[in-house]
Amino acid sequence: MKKNLLLLTTLFFIVQLSNVNAQSYSFTHSTGTYADLPSPTVLSSPYWDDYSIYPVHLPFAFTYFGTAFDSVWVMSGFEGFTYDPNSGFGDYEIGSYEYAELTDNQTQTATISIQTTGSAPNRIFKIETKNAGFYNNSSGTDYVSYQLWFYETSNVIEIHFGPNSVLDPASWEIPGSTGPGIILAKTAAQFLALSGPAANPNATTTFVSYTVTGAPADGMIYIFTPTSTGIDEKLSRASFSVYPNPTNGKFQIEAKDLTFDGQFNIYDVTGKLVYQSTVSFVNRLSAEVELASGIYTSELNDGKEIIIRKKLVIE
Repeated sequence: MKKNLLLLTTLFFIVQLSNVNAQSYSFTHSTGTYADLPSPTVLSSPYWDDYSIYPVHLPFAFTYFGTAFDSVWVMSGFEGFTYDPNSGFGDYEIGSYEYAELTDNQTQTATISIQTTGSAPNRIFKIETKNAGFYNNSSGTDYVSYQLWFYETSNVIEIHFGPNSVLDPASWEIPGSTGPGIILAKTAAQFLALSGPAANPNATTTFVSYTVTGAPADGMIYIFTPTSTGIDEKLSRASFSVYPNPTNGKFQIEAKDLTFDGQFNIYDVTGKLVYQSTVSFVNRLSAEVELASGIYTSELNDGKEIIIRKKLVIE
């Protein structure tokens, strides 16, 4: 099965600092009438998939997590403000409909487009994914449409969801999940993620699940408004590695600049604890688990403030 290599290697490894990482965006949701962009510029070409990357110069400087950007790299369900052809995406990422592996399903009718509306200083830059299919939907009948809006001056981010039909459970990339990933991230240590039912999700800076439950309904609008930020930079520099990754169940855990007694936990995709071990002063240790093949979250915590999580793939 093809795997998305972007958020699986960045946003999927969530480094989390409890009670230290201040939320940088507030979240609300609303409803409205969804409308296709009337005269967009089409970025995609026929047979695009979730590896297709489209660089876009923004019509105005957009501030994301306190940094102004003049460009964005657009994909299906994913956007990044920093990208290097050699090393890929870095910090400052948005999962607008992630973990769904959206494609045009070789129909040549699905498109990724952009359009700017309004007048300065109140323009809105819009990214539209229209009639996108799912890589894992063998029948080719499931589809979604949605738009990502960037507001000039206020720097508000909105995701507008349009018509959709997602009936095949296999359409969702992550086994056991039933919806897309909606995540705003500055770094692996500073992020805001949605969880819970798509009709009324919760926003959190702590790990709950990778996705919301269900495809957001036609007319649903998710709204992210910038707030004050704050983060303990010393803790954000803590290093945590799990290797080899992917693994057959045997792996090494390495944690630099962390001295504590705590626990090493593993959670499955639903957030269920499937492995737990007590550890003392972790610099490097070995572990072996017997778990089914799949995507998991490994966690190292000291029982107080520091909680560090990282994706673990078991083959």
